[in-house]
Amino acid sequence: GRVTPWWLPTIGEAIRQRIPVVAVSRAGVGGLGDEFGFVGAYHDLRKLGVIFAHDLSGIKARLKLMAALAVARSPAELRTLFR
Repeated sequence: GRVTPWWLPTIGEAIRQRIPVVAVSRAGVGGLGDEFGFVGAYHDLRKLGVIFAHDLSGIKARLKLMAALAVARSPAELRTLFR
């Protein structure tokens, strides 16, 4: 979810190259929230185009991403599959 500021350019470059970046929470329970205003918080990731896995665990998000990559024809369609 929250990343150190120096990762933001790398994440942005990956997304510009059409490499999907999915954010998940490592917390045992609960989804992602954006309560902090510092650089690297969720609002910055959202601006870059990061896909949020909401309340999925990392393993479930990875499985969903693999399935979504098999059927999505565009980054927008991939993003829709994660809503």
